[in-house]
Amino acid sequence: MGVFHIPAQQALTRQVVAEEHLFQASSLNGFVGQCSKVAGPLLGAVILAIFSPQICIVINACTRLISGLVLWPLRRLTEKPEHSIVNETQDQQDQTESESVLTQWTKGWSFIRNSRAILCTLLFGCLGLMAILMIDYQFVTLFRSIKPGNEALIGWLGSSAGAGAVIMILLLNRLPRVSYGWGLGGGFVLIGAGIAALGWVVPHTPDVWIIVWGLCIGLGNGLSMVTLNYLLQKETPPAYVGRVFGIQNSMSSVVLVVAPLAGGALIRIMGPGLTFQFIGIATLAIGVAGIVLQRVLWGIRESHGTVLKERV
Repeated sequence: MGVFHIPAQQALTRQVVAEEHLFQASSLNGFVGQCSKVAGPLLGAVILAIFSPQICIVINACTRLISGLVLWPLRRLTEKPEHSIVNETQDQQDQTESESVLTQWTKGWSFIRNSRAILCTLLFGCLGLMAILMIDYQFVTLFRSIKPGNEALIGWLGSSAGAGAVIMILLLNRLPRVSYGWGLGGGFVLIGAGIAALGWVVPHTPDVWIIVWGLCIGLGNGLSMVTLNYLLQKETPPAYVGRVFGIQNSMSSVVLVVAPLAGGALIRIMGPGLTFQFIGIATLAIGVAGIVLQRVLWGIRESHGTVLKERV
């Protein structure tokens, strides 16, 4: 059931947030998610230490039910049709509700094919995600080879990455918007630099550098994540937001299956350090390409600090 969450959340955000506040809303969504990833495991560990795993699962279920009750008053909201006129709004809403899931899915793909900004974003995001997920599950393998016996480093790396993402999201929340190319491309540059640097870590490298590179990865993750969600929200009509995010979530799920297998194969062939260097440089190159080719990919340019869209 978790696959329904992200498309529904993004569609609801697009409905209840004014367009000029979409960037701040996207950053706040990311901020809540990152804080949950930090606080949730800590609270879970405390509950597990005091009670039992069964009690922890029961509390998890209860909090999810409470979350559903919070959203219950919003159950009557429906997606807004694109370019609706006041007299035609109800008819278009009824038509949308009467469409089958397959029809809506087909229309979602048709919209993506006809929108270069959305199509390029999905392909660019999946390409970067593919590179990142190839080593996302291999950090234990890396640290086992360079710093055996120091299991705490994995925790320090995860915490520093989470802190970096929160810091970046808080900084972005103070901005009115961000350039698509610099946001997505710059995020991948930071992530790639952090991953590649971890590949060059040796046994006598001070542990503080692990935290530094974790922060670098987290900063890049926060920047790319917020930009991606904002771009899809901004460039998609309200009636298609749920469908676009559903398709994006499906594409990411396919990458999630393929990438770890490919990463594991590379680890066996090249070894952990060389694999991290290779994938980190590849991710960095993808980010640089996004920055250099941003006008080609998204049809945008910078003018006196303001992001302008061009019809190319």
